[in-house]
Amino acid sequence: MSTPRPEKRTNGRLIMLRAGVRALAALAPPLADRVAMDLFYRPLRRHDEPEVPALACHRWRVRTRAGWLTAWDYGAGPTVLMIHGWSGVAGQWGRFIGPLVQAGYNAVAIDLPAHGSSEGTRTNLEEYVQAVLDTADRIKPIHGRAKPNLFQCLGPGLVRAIPTGRGGPVLCSGVCGSKTSA
Repeated sequence: MSTPRPEKRTNGRLIMLRAGVRALAALAPPLADRVAMDLFYRPLRRHDEPEVPALACHRWRVRTRAGWLTAWDYGAGPTVLMIHGWSGVAGQWGRFIGPLVQAGYNAVAIDLPAHGSSEGTRTNLEEYVQAVLDTADRIKPIHGRAKPNLFQCLGPGLVRAIPTGRGGPVLCSGVCGSKTSA
């Protein structure tokens, strides 16, 4: 039986933040711009680690150009790298890890910069992608013949495609999807 997770309370905070930035924009537009950009680069931080009962876990840190990341890996075999979306955490992949390990894969989940247990309080798309590429270099080969492209990591239309060239698959959550080509 799984442990109930606390309810997300981000909607109320976001409503308050938006109202505050709007009020500040009316009084001091340049300051409001700086505050809004600072908030944009700060993902909401949660600390959920992957929970996979009855599976041995190896928790480790990987040095990337964006800073130190926390990673968890389970199982042995071809590697599948699991990437969360903005304000997400590696713990979101808990339900997928068991079936991947049972199917003979090494499941690797990471907390990206300024997310979960990883280093930093601010990040951006460039650091996010660089952290994925640096991690992929550290754990390669990643399973598969296809080369993944990271799509829409921060929202539809923000990024068209970022070819990784590291082999696939890379699993992405939320609005972050993966597209592979043979």
